[in-house]
Amino acid sequence: MIDTKEAIEQAKKYFKDVYDGTISRLRVEEIELDEDEDYFTNVLGWDEPRELTPVELMIKNRFAPPPKKRYYKTFLVDSNNGKVKKMIIWERYDD
Repeated sequence: MIDTKEAIEQAKKYFKDVYDGTISRLRVEEIELDEDEDYFTNVLGWDEPRELTPVELMIKNRFAPPPKKRYYKTFLVDSNNGKVKKMIIWERYDD
């Protein structure tokens, strides 16, 4: 069985292999091992530049960094072999 750290590394590696956009500030947001200990559920988040609104374009500071938007994906990682089984859009849930 792989450990939490390996599950995170596998999710990051998979994401970097399949994603062709700019990845900035990639980090772990959540991780959970299911009750049967079959899968790790990892949520990774990263920043991407976002487009400015017309008002922002008029008043922007040329020296300020471009605005960013945070995105999230959920990865299902097999706890036995470390293979990523699924990558989906992260959805907030309440317990």
